[in-house]
Amino acid sequence: MFEQELDVIKAAEQEAEDMVKKATAESKKLISDARTEAAKVLEFAEDDKRKIFDGFITEGSDIADRNYLNAMDDSEREKVKMTEKAHANTAEAVKMIVERIVSTSGDR
Repeated sequence: MFEQELDVIKAAEQEAEDMVKKATAESKKLISDARTEAAKVLEFAEDDKRKIFDGFITEGSDIADRNYLNAMDDSEREKVKMTEKAHANTAEAVKMIVERIVSTSGDR
């Protein structure tokens, strides 16, 4: 009878040890799976972040290009206005210069 009780105790101890080993193995697998999943999520987040960043860069570049082209168009229009104004005053400017040259030459 004592041997039977001893065998039951040993079996219970063995079963407890097996349960601890199984739980330890399962916890290691869960941790490993969690790390793998976390790495996938992180990789996805990095890709998503990169796409968003690239989108902002593209959008900013497009805005800068439009602003540059608008500024160049404005400058071109201003240049044309100034050129037209200068041409309109050319005859008057030449007349004033000739009058000065003639008047200073006549004084000698």
